[in-house]
Amino acid sequence: MAYNMYEKAILVGLNKEDARYSLPESTETSLVLSGNFQGWRDFIKLRDIDAAQREIRLIALEVKDILKKEAEAFFYDI
Repeated sequence: MAYNMYEKAILVGLNKEDARYSLPESTETSLVLSGNFQGWRDFIKLRDIDAAQREIRLIALEVKDILKKEAEAFFYDI
């Protein structure tokens, strides 16, 4: 049943990565991440764009807000 919903979502134009949320393995996940400042700058540059999947873009925006607040000297220009 879930796979049928997935296929129908694709047929009506939903992206495959978004349609996957109808499948059972799509559950909320908690993550703990670390990285250096250059890595975070690269991540934000790659994922804070309209073409990025919505969920990863929201994460990039939140990371950017936190880093601009906590390390302003390194992230003032993003």
